[in-house]
Amino acid sequence: MTGMYIGEFDGEVLYNDQSIKGLKLRNILGRNIAVSEQESFLLAETIQYNLALDDEVNFEQDKLHQFIDMLGLDDFYASLPHGINSTINEASSNLSGGEKQKLSLLRVLLKDADVIILDEPTSALDRVGKDNLRAYLNKVKKDKIIIVVTHDQDFISDFDEKLWIERRECS
Repeated sequence: MTGMYIGEFDGEVLYNDQSIKGLKLRNILGRNIAVSEQESFLLAETIQYNLALDDEVNFEQDKLHQFIDMLGLDDFYASLPHGINSTINEASSNLSGGEKQKLSLLRVLLKDADVIILDEPTSALDRVGKDNLRAYLNKVKKDKIIIVVTHDQDFISDFDEKLWIERRECS
């Protein structure tokens, strides 16, 4: 779905009725798809850069603070010496695993993409954060494609479609 394995599948994947094999996916993915992975990857850069992946993007402050509050990043954000321009160390050594995941989720929410892919998005969230994220996704789902990979059955209780994948031992 993210275009990482072009040509390594049978059949055809279409985007707006065109095969993805002939498209410049970097441009399409950059604008239209937002992904938060279970093991978040952040660059040794400013938080601003990590959220936008661009030096030129400035966020609407109300939206930024709405999502910071929603994800429970208030205390973290208040502790930053230079706010959003604070630097993340090499290998994100100055962040906890939960902070990394929440920043990854914040990046996705700020991007406001048409397709949102979340891998285990609730593993670092408390009950309030989970409820807030679920409420937000329910609010925007009519205008977006949202794919969530999770073991948290409570989180997906009111999603429209569910696909269960179970591992079975072969004998």
